[in-house]
Amino acid sequence: MGKNPYTPLPIRRAGARLIASPACAHIAYQEKKFSDYASFFPLPSAPKRKNTVIYRIYRNACRNTDHALFARRGLRYDLTILPSRTMADTYPTRTIGHVHRLQPRQRLPYPEMYEVIEGTALFIMENKTHTVVRCARLSAGEKIIIPPNDGHITVNASRTQPLVVANIFTTAPDIADYSFFKAQRGPSWEPRWQSGALVMKKNPRARPAVRCIRVVPKLPAPLAQPREKMYAAFLKHPAAFDFLSNPEHHRPLLAHHALFSTERNASHGR
Repeated sequence: MGKNPYTPLPIRRAGARLIASPACAHIAYQEKKFSDYASFFPLPSAPKRKNTVIYRIYRNACRNTDHALFARRGLRYDLTILPSRTMADTYPTRTIGHVHRLQPRQRLPYPEMYEVIEGTALFIMENKTHTVVRCARLSAGEKIIIPPNDGHITVNASRTQPLVVANIFTTAPDIADYSFFKAQRGPSWEPRWQSGALVMKKNPRARPAVRCIRVVPKLPAPLAQPREKMYAAFLKHPAAFDFLSNPEHHRPLLAHHALFSTERNASHGR
């Protein structure tokens, strides 16, 4: 696999699991099994074994020596691994998705920042009124900021390789609202495998006029360095991540037009 993509963390991947040394002692591990979350997916997507683990989450996956810095900023660093081919044949592996709740005395929900560590990801972001779906396809090393009010889903865009993504997010409790996508059993536009390509298909439960557009993420300086790991950037410039802790102070940065450039016609093709 060459250079360890998890550097500077003492973490490695073993198949569909991550292995960490005791130098990362704060990790909280969670499995997401289809049997627990079947109502978040279309019925035809069910895997052959209902207790299949769809994806695994490793929260607080930081070094012990860095934990205090993350805590002072009210943030944590997580890793999520999504294997390939956990669902029925035409359905890619994806997260169940959620939106971030507005907290007391807060004027804007918390945003979230992701980086692809291994594999290829499709990030699906849907606005609060379920009228616009934005999709961004990212490869290893690329990053994206999820807007505060958007529900979001992470998709493994490979049929053969696992996807590992990192995120930096608030440590505030009870943030994720999983009901956002549950009523529709997924986003308004759903990813499907078709002739070897990942395409977007209209969810029959969605509103008739909902749009699906492709976007390319834009990052503010100094976070836009293409070769710098998100983890290393946080250690070097923790103040640059203040928008994750205090979004109301960074409204211009968190607007859709500031976070993305747009390409149309995401409803079909790659």
